This record gives sequence, structure tokens and C-alpha cells, in this order.
Amino acid sequence: MSGSDTQDATNYLTVSFEPDPGFTLGVDGMKVTEDLGQPFLINLDLSSGQAKGNLESVLGSSVTVTMAAGDGTKTYYNGKLTRISYSGLHGGVYRYQAELRPWLWLLDSTQDCKIFQNLCAFDIIGQIFRGNGFSDISDKRQNSAGSLVLDYCVQYRETAYNFVMRLMEQFGIYYYFEHADGKHTLVFADDPNSHAALASALPFRSLQTEQRQVDDHVWEWTSKLTFGPGGRTLRDYNFTAPAQDTTSKSLSPGSYNPGNLEVYDYPGLYAEVTDGQKQADVLMQSDRAQVQIFQGRSNARGLRAGVKYTLSSHDDDPALNQEYLVTGTEATMTMAEGNSDTRGAQVDSYRVTFSAIKGATPFRLRASTPKPLIRGPQTALVVGTSGEEITTDQYGRIKVQFYWDRIGTKDENSSCWIRVAQTWAGAGWGTMFIPRIGMEVVVAFLEGNPDRPLVTGVVYNATQTIPYAQPDNATRSTVKTNSSKGGGGFNELRFEDKKGSEEIFLQAQKDYNWQVLNNETGTVTQDQSITVQQGNRSITVSKGNETTTISQGNQSTTVSQGNHSLAVTAGGSKITTGQAMEVTAQTSIKLTATTSIELTVGSNSIKIDTTGVTINGTMIKGTATAEMNLNGGGTMVLQAGEIQIN
Repeated sequence: MSGSDTQDATNYLTVSFEPDPGFTLGVDGMKVTEDLGQPFLINLDLSSGQAKGNLESVLGSSVTVTMAAGDGTKTYYNGKLTRISYSGLHGGVYRYQAELRPWLWLLDSTQDCKIFQNLCAFDIIGQIFRGNGFSDISDKRQNSAGSLVLDYCVQYRETAYNFVMRLMEQFGIYYYFEHADGKHTLVFADDPNSHAALASALPFRSLQTEQRQVDDHVWEWTSKLTFGPGGRTLRDYNFTAPAQDTTSKSLSPGSYNPGNLEVYDYPGLYAEVTDGQKQADVLMQSDRAQVQIFQGRSNARGLRAGVKYTLSSHDDDPALNQEYLVTGTEATMTMAEGNSDTRGAQVDSYRVTFSAIKGATPFRLRASTPKPLIRGPQTALVVGTSGEEITTDQYGRIKVQFYWDRIGTKDENSSCWIRVAQTWAGAGWGTMFIPRIGMEVVVAFLEGNPDRPLVTGVVYNATQTIPYAQPDNATRSTVKTNSSKGGGGFNELRFEDKKGSEEIFLQAQKDYNWQVLNNETGTVTQDQSITVQQGNRSITVSKGNETTTISQGNQSTTVSQGNHSLAVTAGGSKITTGQAMEVTAQTSIKLTATTSIELTVGSNSIKIDTTGVTINGTMIKGTATAEMNLNGGGTMVLQAGEIQIN
């Protein structure tokens, strides 16, 4: 593709269409613009002896321009026809202007919203290409740029072209094109060794050199230096390691040192420091690639964007005689006036203006493609594992499906794990409400980044309805849950603020437990009622006293069916009344004591102890309406001042 055309330096241009447009076209002129990491543009001036009325049929055609040299070598330029216009009849021929672009450029005409999970950037780009029907790609990466697996990556209201471009910019991938008859191939690159070199060096010959007419050479050569930053610093936050310092820094290498001019950015969009370091290095390499740019002019057809070549014979500055990487070209071919034959239109001159960097300098794209921002909250559907009502992880995160997602199947694979904002969140304490499958949640995005969603709330809809009809219950506030799985029950803390009907309602669907580590004090200004419908009621005072005081009113204990017992295992029992005390039993009353039982009224008493029964009283009277028996097993003694027996 380079060398000396000593026998015939003439080039001839022909053009072919696939599919056939139905009429013959010739090439009157061509300009080709190529840059690393950018779609090329080929401008064609075409002519035909036939008029073509409907040009729409040729849009999107694959067009190949072949430049054949006198020595038999051919150079191809292939692209998709993206624009064609008719400029009229001139000189007896019909004139047209056309533009050819790569298939990559067509991706700027498609926009989508998609979620990619657990894929690296390189695989995501491949999916985008194949999904749009393009597979002419070649991978010449040397450092596996773009191989970091991304948990979650979103294309949101974004053209496929912008999406793949910003991924390449972020992870240090770029591309160039190789052309062949009938197709062009996108070549991925990430290193100087991703590029092939011309077989022969290109000598430098100034404009004054007489021999510069025939063989491939360079006749203009300039160098441009541009000031740039001295370092790139990134930082991010990883909630799984909140105390970790994630700062990543990359400094400008080499003799050029702009000092402390640092570009600092947050967030860096990475989780691990090693990944942040790679991104900082990519940004720094992008800056360095712009510091020194070489520009030249040549007639070498092999000088294309993405090709390396060696400059030689630069006697004014021998240090310039080294290898370079071509980063951009603008090639023009002007036609010899009225000179064409069966080989095609004859090229009167071929000139290429090009830019280059030193061959050992890594090329990186500038991070210039904007990332879409979601500037406000969205709502989404909570999804999860089939058959479950709650799907969560150790951090209380959930999965959702956004309503713009056309691909998700409303399961645990519809999104990444998303954190849920709570009203309070401490180290093992706070509030915790996990949205359940089927709920509609409000999702915000940190820094507006679609890749970083955060659930901030929950809203009702026509399916997930409100717990109490409104506006009839506008004064009612509640925290009401639903038994899981299956429902059918609930726990609830409800507040009613309607004037005159204020209420706090508490329901436990099954057990209700509370714990007070110090004092519990309650005041009821009117009635209190506790009903145990079935089962037992137990109050235990492990240590201390229990006091029940009724300042005014009555106390009653009713056992409708069953027994009542009072047991004091250590200590005594005492009942004191201000007036009468009455004990009634339908059958019998039994009093039992191991030591004694004593009934006392004033100075009168009846005492039963282990020695017997003693009755003391001012007057003791015994009356039997039928019969009275006094029996003594031993001696009976009757003693009084006077004894009367009737």
C-alpha cells in the first residue's frame, strides 16, 4: 500500500452499489475523512448519462469505491449510502452528490431503553451491534479494556451510538475501520500494538525537493503542543464498605509536567479502588494523547486512520524519524478533466492531510459523550422470585421492573438490587419496611444516574388500594400490615383524629408482646376493660409488691365457671374492710391452718389451735332449736358463779 509507482503513477476510481441501483454512475471526485474512534465520512461527486428519478431506493445501499493504481494494487473505500442529492444536468451528464458513512453511524438513528446486568462493557457493545444486525467487527484489543463486569448498566432514552460511545470512552476502548471490496469492518483497539504498520518507511521531502512527484512520501510535517492537566483524581462511595477511602489518582508521566493542575471528579462510577485506578489512568491517557499532535501532508494511499508508519529522512530534526500512529486523515482525490477509460475515472492527484501521535503513546477517546440523566423520580413495580411475596437480601434491598422496560419479565432478574430509604437507619436499629412484590414504589437516581437507583417511597394505585375508603376516613392514619404468605390477617396501629371520636387502635394478628426495662405508668381517666376470651391470664411480680387501690367505688371479681384460688407461698394474707365483709358459699366454707385459726370481735374470740378450741367472751350463748349435745372424751368441767340447769 506504499512504495514507488515508477511505471504508472495514475490512479483510477470506480464505484459499485449493492444492490444495483439500476443505472450507471461514475466518480468525479472524492474526499475521505477518517478519525480514530469516530465514524468516517466519504463525500462523492458522481455523474451519469442517465437520469434517476427515485433516489430513495438507493439509500442505505452498500457502496464501494475502488482506487486502482497503475501497478495493479487496489485501495477500497466502503460505506453505507446515507445521503444522495441530484444537482442537475451539467455538460451533458447528470450530477449527484453522495455521502457514505459506516454502519456504526446508522446506530444514531435508533433510540431505546434497556437494562444490562452482569456483563462487561465490551460484551454490552457486542450485544448492541448484533441486536441491530451488524457483525462486521474485529477485536484487536491487547489489554482487555472494557472487561470489567458491570452489575447494572442502563441505556435510557439514548441512541445506540451514544450508548456504545460513552462505554468505550469510559473504559479505554476505541476503534478504526478496515475497508474491503463490499464491506468495512470495525476494529476494536486499546493499545499501540493494536495497529499494523506500513511495510516501508515514508521519507520526508520538503516542497523544494524535485523528486517528490512520484513515490510515496511526506512533504509537510509540523508538531503542535497543547497544555493539559497534571493529574486525574476520582472518588466514589461503596455502601458495603462505607469507611473505605476510594480515591484513585493518575499523574501525568514524562518530562512534561504541568504541576499541581489536578482534575478531580465525583462520583467516579466504580466500586473497587483498582477499578477506579483504571478509569483514572484512561482519563489521564486521554489528556496525554492530546498534548503533542503531529500533522503532515502526503500522497501515500496507505495512510489511513489506525495505521502506524515510520517517518524517515527528516534531516532537519533526526529525532522526528520514528514511528507514529495516524489518528486522523482527510484524503482528497481530484479527477483529470475529461480523462477516463474502461478502468474508471483518472485521478489527477491524491493528497492526504493527516494527524498523528508518537507510536508508543496510548490513544484514548475524550470523555465527551454525555450520559443521560433522569432528572426526577420515577415509579416502578416491585418484583421478585416466583411464588414469593417478599424478595430481599441481607441489606433489605429489593428488585423492581421499570414501566419503560420492554424486556424484563417481572421477576428477580428485572433489575439490580436496589436500596430502600427508611425513615431511620442506625447500626442495628432504626425502621424497616420492605416493599413487597406487586407494590408500586418511587425510585430516585443518585446524581440523576440511571445506573444508581434508590427507592424512596411507596404509592397506592388501582390494584394496591388504600386501607380505608377516602375521603370518608380522611382523619384516619394507620400502619396496617398484611400476613405473609397468603394474607387473611394483619397487624395494625391506627390513629383516629375525628373530633369527639379520637382513638388509638392496636391489633396483633397473633401474639402481642411488650417489654419495659424500667417503670411503666398509665392513667385511665374513665373505664378500663380487659377481656381474656379463651386461655389464661397471668400476672407475675418477681420481686416487689402489687397494690390495687380503688379510691372510690367497688371492686368485683367474678368467676363464671371454674375455681378461684389465692395462694401466698411466703408471707401472710390480710383483708381489711371499712364496713361489713360477707362471704357466701352455696355449699360449704372450709378454713384450714397448720397452727391456729382465730376469730376476734372486740374482747371476744374463738381460737382453734393444735391444743384445742378456746372461746372467750363477755357472754357466750349457745342455742339449739332441736337438740344440743356436749361430749367429752375425758373430763368435763363446768365452773361459774352460778350454774342454772333447766
